[in-house]
Amino acid sequence: MAATGRLPRLAGAARQQALRINPYDLQQHQQQALAWSRLGNDAAAVEHYRFALALQRDNPGLLNNLAWLLATSPRAEVRRGPEAVALAERAAELTRRNEPVLLGTLAAAYAEAGQFDRAVAVAEEAISKAHAANQPDIAQRNQELLDLYRAGQPCRAPAVQDPAPSP
Repeated sequence: MAATGRLPRLAGAARQQALRINPYDLQQHQQQALAWSRLGNDAAAVEHYRFALALQRDNPGLLNNLAWLLATSPRAEVRRGPEAVALAERAAELTRRNEPVLLGTLAAAYAEAGQFDRAVAVAEEAISKAHAANQPDIAQRNQELLDLYRAGQPCRAPAVQDPAPSP
């Protein structure tokens, strides 16, 4: 059991070492962002996503993940509704609005920015496209979020309890 607890720290140390060797490694920044996000350190995750986007500015996945954090973080100091909208709109545009997950993020961004009518419309679009793409889990999650937006509430990701000091 003790070895299991050490594995995430060892993996995190390996990623940090890789970034020291090559600070422009896109994949390592993505991995660091994901790790920090899973550990509940959204501010650190945002920093790595921003750096990764500086390396590859039209990457829909990076745009989406950063937009999601900026729209749904449980930490008010991390949330940035207008920026989340701009990032999510770009991700949706790059994929011709064909990715239900990206549309779900766009809806969350609109809700965070207080644009609930747009959030509702885009969530409905995400649900429709998820059903068409046979993605029932994504359709269901967007339906749950749609109910929030109709009630004039933004989405908040659950807070992670007791995050570790490093990924």
